[in-house]
Amino acid sequence: MDKSKSILREIWDNFEEYICAIALVIMAVVTFVNVFSRKVTWFNMSFSQELVTTMFVWVCCLAAASAFKTDSHMGFAFLTFTNAVLESGINIVLDETKLEDYIKDADLVITGEGRMDGQTAMGKAPVGVAKLAKKYGKKVIAFAGAVQRDARACNDAGIDAFFPILRGVVTLEEAMKNENAKLNLADTAEQVIRLMK
Repeated sequence: MDKSKSILREIWDNFEEYICAIALVIMAVVTFVNVFSRKVTWFNMSFSQELVTTMFVWVCCLAAASAFKTDSHMGFAFLTFTNAVLESGINIVLDETKLEDYIKDADLVITGEGRMDGQTAMGKAPVGVAKLAKKYGKKVIAFAGAVQRDARACNDAGIDAFFPILRGVVTLEEAMKNENAKLNLADTAEQVIRLMK
């Protein structure tokens, strides 16, 4: 049962990519069949050109949605219109801050994010920090304002445990207030550190 749920979750999380792949295959087959039929049998499937054009528009829209979902849309824009080179943002931050020097000597690595979810495991900052920490065999914990159920993928990506800091049902505005966030983080961190004494 869990395996079928994980397969369904995988399909749902990557829905746009699967639809794009299927549409591209259909476009290629239809185009090939049309060219073949025109050259061999002199039969022209006039609808195929319109079908392929319409499918191409849909593939572009779905690809844009997929890029937006994974925060790679801006990188594509810079690659397209400038002489930019695509590099991982977290790797730039890790290099510039020399975080590796601090992680080497740490007993515990603590990271965090506003909201942890399945996308966090796709290379966002907390997972980048965790991967660097795992290079030195360090334990990694993360704090987040909110945690989605699919954030479990972060455990497989190197975060040993993660904790939401919200202590009750509040509006987003209340949760984002600086004094509330500080208090919630301090209270949650205190409880987590008590386990380590």
